[in-house]
Amino acid sequence: MTLLAAFSLQFPLIWGGFLFIFGLCFGSFFNVVIYRLPLMLMAEEGQERLSLSFPPSFCPQCRQPVAWRDNVPLFSFLLLKGRSRCCARPISRRYPLTELFCGLLFVLAGYRLNPGFALLGGLGLLSTLLVLAIIDARTQLLLSLIHISEPTRPEPIS
Repeated sequence: MTLLAAFSLQFPLIWGGFLFIFGLCFGSFFNVVIYRLPLMLMAEEGQERLSLSFPPSFCPQCRQPVAWRDNVPLFSFLLLKGRSRCCARPISRRYPLTELFCGLLFVLAGYRLNPGFALLGGLGLLSTLLVLAIIDARTQLLLSLIHISEPTRPEPIS
């Protein structure tokens, strides 16, 4: 038994808390991916280019940069009462719900899978499916990007 597996069995609440906080942080990054990836895929020539790392987090309504203290997963949303600090407009509930759901998924996976490669693989798969599902629910872009063509028969060799 690995040290991490022993720790998870000996201190299940601490292990779950660690996974939850880890999941909240990843959920915050996934919100960036969910917002920016469709914009990156549909960007046209001459438009401002976004990447997943640049520019830093900004308010989607007024485009002002978000301070680090307003970028703490889930807790910033609660402290700001669901409103942006810079323009006081409402923040979509999708952001804290994605973070919360991701944190809960990480905890569930951590209790179901053994710590190690199985858990890392499970978290990677769950995270990918979560991001793709939310992007598809928002934009219905995935089927547009997956081109399914009819199979062709090979030409006979003469």
